[in-house]
Amino acid sequence: MISLLGFSAGSFWVSSYNRTASFDELLWPQILVGMFLGSLFPPLIAIALSGLRGAAEMRGTAFLNLLRVCGQAMGIPIMATLWGRRIIFHEHFLTEDNAAGKHGISTSVGHVALTKQIAHHAALLTFNEIFYIAAWGFLAVAGLLLLAKRVVFAEPDARVRRALEELAEP
Repeated sequence: MISLLGFSAGSFWVSSYNRTASFDELLWPQILVGMFLGSLFPPLIAIALSGLRGAAEMRGTAFLNLLRVCGQAMGIPIMATLWGRRIIFHEHFLTEDNAAGKHGISTSVGHVALTKQIAHHAALLTFNEIFYIAAWGFLAVAGLLLLAKRVVFAEPDARVRRALEELAEP
């Protein structure tokens, strides 16, 4: 849950850009997210595999790996589609009261520069909006973790447990 809250804080931080960002403004949120990335998956895997052992644990691990790969495979096109649609949305509202912007690229140098500025600002608004949505998504998943059952580690066989106890005792 702490990792997801860290991801959320990093996403809220990135969603606050309001101009061309410097290297430092891009670096520190990534460092924050990187600090929490290593501690995200082991607890989620422990929750998902809670109480499983033997062949069921192996199947559960394979299923989790499948879900991770599918999530990546679906997440990238979803974000690309969201990016494309939201950039058109923001360009529309940025050019709503601008006759030059409505006609798209014009032969006049001023109109071309204006069109580029509108596209730049629409991209910035879309970038901020996507990270804002991601931040709320991470917060929602962190809240769902409050509903997760307590992790129960599978008890090894009694013979194995006894052998381990004998090895541990002097």
